[in-house]
Amino acid sequence: MLLLLGGYVVVTGASVSAVRAYVMLAVVLVGRLLRRRVSAANTWCFAALVILLSEPWQVDAPGFQLSFAVYAAICVGASYCLREESWVGPDSFIPLRLYTRAERMQRRVDLALRGTVLVSLCAWLISLPITVAHFHVFNTWGFLTNILIALPLAVTMVAGVAALATACIPWVGALCLGAAKSCAARRHSAAGSTVKYRVIKSTSQIRSSERFSGTEFKSVV
Repeated sequence: MLLLLGGYVVVTGASVSAVRAYVMLAVVLVGRLLRRRVSAANTWCFAALVILLSEPWQVDAPGFQLSFAVYAAICVGASYCLREESWVGPDSFIPLRLYTRAERMQRRVDLALRGTVLVSLCAWLISLPITVAHFHVFNTWGFLTNILIALPLAVTMVAGVAALATACIPWVGALCLGAAKSCAARRHSAAGSTVKYRVIKSTSQIRSSERFSGTEFKSVV
């Protein structure tokens, strides 16, 4: 499995996010095989160490910073979600064994709601300063966009895996592939309709851009 995933990472270009996910998954699997307790913080630090030892200049790259910062924010949001009191579910002080079937379902809905909101909020807040520092823009609706595309993204991934598994079966593979494309299109349309950016430029950047545009116009003429 690790060999197949490693080949996939190489074929897709070995981006920082893909390498990080692969290294962390490998550490978790090896730890499970050795029956060792796996720490999310230690795994995160080990993946960063592996990438920086091979490519030290990645520490200033926005992709590296966004990948590791957003993952850390997701872990913080998930851990806080598990400790937070329920929003719409039953009283968290009631033992789980005393829940009725309806209360168990209500608890699952409450966990899914809290997880979606808190994780999206943490990921959006941690990405704001990085995008402003590198790209001089920030996404004003990123928090809501993450929530809107969560369900279509899950359906897209499941349909994509099903399309790969049933590619050799007539009609079934094409049907799964069509479902994956449809969900991906809906996800992109939802994200495109809600994403708004505000550009932040300093006076020196505006002057340099105007100077560049004027020079380029003169050279073309």
